[in-house]
Amino acid sequence: MKFTSTISSNGQTRIPKEVLEVLGWEPGQKIVYKIEDSGVWIEVSGKSLMSMAGALASDVPTLLPNEERAGFRRGLTEKFEKLVIDASE
Repeated sequence: MKFTSTISSNGQTRIPKEVLEVLGWEPGQKIVYKIEDSGVWIEVSGKSLMSMAGALASDVPTLLPNEERAGFRRGLTEKFEKLVIDASE
């Protein structure tokens, strides 16, 4: 599924409601734009999972940053696939 939005003369755009719902983003949250070789990533500002390591006692080892990102991307893929399936029904 593909969504588009228009950039205003002020450089503003609106994130489509469907995208906000899939990502679980809410009004008032700040977003961060990260420019990488593979493209531009947009994510909610805040602490990463790694920054919270040790907050809860556990025998489960913490994830490396690249493992955390890979898991997050897999989760997003699953959410988008569900959105596509729901939209086709």
